[in-house]
Amino acid sequence: MTRILSIGAAALAASSVISTASATSIYAFYTGTDRGVQLGMQDPNSGDIWVNDCAAMNNGNPLFPTDVPIVLPVSTPVKMGGSIAATGWWDSQKVVTSVFWHSVNGTIVNAIYNCDNESGTFVRMGPEYVISETANVKNSSIHENTGLAVELLGSTAGYRVFYHDNNSQVQELFYTQKTNWNYGGIVSQDPVASFALGTAHSSTDNITVAFPRSDKDIEVSRFNSDKTWHISTFPESLENSPTNKTDTSKIEIDPKAEANFTLPAWDGAPSGMGVAIDSTFTRSVFYIGTDRLLHEVSNINFQWKLYPNQTSEAWPEADEANADLAVTYNFQSSEAWIYYVSGGSLVQAYRGTSGDWSSAVVVSVNSIDDKTTSNVDGKKSSGLSTGAKAGVGVAVSIGVLAIAGLGLFFFLRRRRQRAAAAAAAADKEHPINLGDYQAPPEQAHYMADGSLAPPYSPQVPYDAHDPHKMAAMTPVHMLATPPPPVELEQPPMIHELPPENYSYELPAESFEHR
Repeated sequence: MTRILSIGAAALAASSVISTASATSIYAFYTGTDRGVQLGMQDPNSGDIWVNDCAAMNNGNPLFPTDVPIVLPVSTPVKMGGSIAATGWWDSQKVVTSVFWHSVNGTIVNAIYNCDNESGTFVRMGPEYVISETANVKNSSIHENTGLAVELLGSTAGYRVFYHDNNSQVQELFYTQKTNWNYGGIVSQDPVASFALGTAHSSTDNITVAFPRSDKDIEVSRFNSDKTWHISTFPESLENSPTNKTDTSKIEIDPKAEANFTLPAWDGAPSGMGVAIDSTFTRSVFYIGTDRLLHEVSNINFQWKLYPNQTSEAWPEADEANADLAVTYNFQSSEAWIYYVSGGSLVQAYRGTSGDWSSAVVVSVNSIDDKTTSNVDGKKSSGLSTGAKAGVGVAVSIGVLAIAGLGLFFFLRRRRQRAAAAAAAADKEHPINLGDYQAPPEQAHYMADGSLAPPYSPQVPYDAHDPHKMAAMTPVHMLATPPPPVELEQPPMIHELPPENYSYELPAESFEHR
């Protein structure tokens, strides 16, 4: 099987509740059962973004060719070792993806792609958008090693993109149909220890951004219903419940609060972090430590707790310490997928609807089921057994039948593709009933849950916008007059976990169920 080269750089997480993404040099987002998880990673040699076959799956898992990789077409090159992030959706006919990257020019660039269901490749729709310039963010103010993360909040709230400035502080860009891309303000004035970013959200007023604070702690900045980012850390706690308006000098660890655990194999410099939220609103932060093992910390009843490591079959050892990873999840079903490099291959760790982790699998590089999708146990074969050697002769004798079967496979696949194209044409003639909703004049996109995704329809190209008008725009989350400050984890303000669901967050009999 083709081996995937190790992936470097810092990391991030992204997306929406339905389609979530994560990574710096690798991303993943979930589109729903029709096309599952979509993957992308930067080739460390060429700088190209490799993507999966967007029109096919293998037993419900992504197909990720590496012998002849599928390359995402870009005009503005990605910075070598730079950050990439993506989110997307299934619009009932095809996968649509919105990809963001840190360019060789130091800008943050975005483009929208539609999946070609015949070839399995992505086709760019419209131009590339230099969103940092549209938002009047100078290239010189973006950190040369910035991470990237994106949250897609829906048709009204739009996108949120997170990045690092030259002071190593996390900043925000936002997009809505009314504002286009604009600067959203600072997420935390506390400088990061390294440039991994993990993000997730359970509603437009409940967004979580996690990043390394020190060689002891992870910091979490959480956008709350009072329209303010509230800051906390774990395992150590902060004093005075700071917000994004709190000066750096006043964001300090509380010396009186004793931590009830330590982060295993944590030195504050992971290449990747990811955040997942399950149906009981339990937030989990994932990272690969200096021991090359995957680790999970979860927020249970408003308190961060360390989860035990899974078996090596479920969480195989990564090839590198502090390795990059991509995390995506399905909020409604509590499923989660984690991708990283183990044994020279890209592997998938999967948490099912029950909260249990299945044995990890190697991401298939072929369109036909083979042994590359078998369970990962970290063991290497010592050669063919006697029975296996005898089986080789049998295999040769049935080779002709296999070739015939292969031809039949491609014939049936092409027939299914033609049927799908005919169905798509029929769907266009008989659009889905959207009730009272009036589709915009631009092409509409829908996320996996049926909600309208924000159209990308600037009136004129980004570089022709009036900079004075863009500078005068007020970030949407600063328009409302904020109520008095509240404590970060105060349940009445968050409304994230209804009281009747408390018992489902951490059943006493198991740490592996939510």
